[in-house]
Amino acid sequence: MKMKMVSAAVFVFAALGSQAASAVDGTLNFTGTVKSSACTLESKDLTVSIEKVAAATLNALAPGETSPGASKPFSLVFTNCPASITSANVKFKGSSNTINQFTSSTPSAVGTMIKAEDGTIQVPNTDMPTALVEGDNTLNYVVAMTRTKTSNVGNGSWSLNIPFEITYQ
Repeated sequence: MKMKMVSAAVFVFAALGSQAASAVDGTLNFTGTVKSSACTLESKDLTVSIEKVAAATLNALAPGETSPGASKPFSLVFTNCPASITSANVKFKGSSNTINQFTSSTPSAVGTMIKAEDGTIQVPNTDMPTALVEGDNTLNYVVAMTRTKTSNVGNGSWSLNIPFEITYQ
């Protein structure tokens, strides 16, 4: 009889303990917005060539400085942007250094900078907001070779792939 009472008591305490463990301590509320479809990006894969830049041209620059002879314009073209989309955050991704250059290992001491049409340096791996209007939009940029450090740049072929990501507001 005592064994049945002990078993029953254990069962009751176990049941009460599990209720206490499942008590509600708070609530998470999730909200969001559903927007109409985004713009169409016409220029998804671009190749921009900066041909035959003399090492002397780059060596004459301070790290982070650019020259028209080592620069080339390019554009991202958005079409069919709905009125509900008012801006785009463009994020150019890649390895970078402290002066906002994209870097690669070849040739040595050569960096790459991307600037918006207004001269704003596009900080690597950072959302850079740009206003959009309904319809078609063209975002103009300049890519430029520069030096990453005070030592002279090396000779050789230059190639750098910079993926980009766009989020709409």
